[in-house]
Amino acid sequence: MSRLQEIADQLNEEIPATEKMLARIPDDKLDWKPHEKSMSLGQLAGHVADMYGWFDFVVGRDKLDFAEPYDYPQQFDSATLVAYLKKRVEDSHNTLKSAASDDVLNETWTLCNGDQILWQEKKNVVVRSTFGHIAHHRGQLAVYLRLLDIPVPAIYGPSADEEWQDPSAAAQGA
Repeated sequence: MSRLQEIADQLNEEIPATEKMLARIPDDKLDWKPHEKSMSLGQLAGHVADMYGWFDFVVGRDKLDFAEPYDYPQQFDSATLVAYLKKRVEDSHNTLKSAASDDVLNETWTLCNGDQILWQEKKNVVVRSTFGHIAHHRGQLAVYLRLLDIPVPAIYGPSADEEWQDPSAAAQGA
């Protein structure tokens, strides 16, 4: 199996729990923050959904420049969050499928703000970091839900609210 296919498979494994989490966000709590320095629930949820498209940036491009315009919806509700997640996943899958070979993952990728280089690394390292970034912010989102007394979905195991279903067993019909 190619490394690009492994990335696509891992992306697919992460989607169901994130989709459940985003669908549980009540529209009347989108502006809620656990602390004045924190992102609002809506901002954090939008960021989580958007990150699923970052594999498009990393694999399909040489850089992400914060000085360039970025098309990102500023307002979400729970329905548009899930739809946006699906769009961003599709963007990533299209890029992963169209990549010529795994060799693209050995190319250098740059995060910058105009001429200022913020981070430069091989694309395979940035892909791993992106999965970690998604898990980090999805974990924050789980804490937000808990603080709002909204049931937290099972992610990598059971939560206090939901039993965990092994996705590989479900895929095999077990």
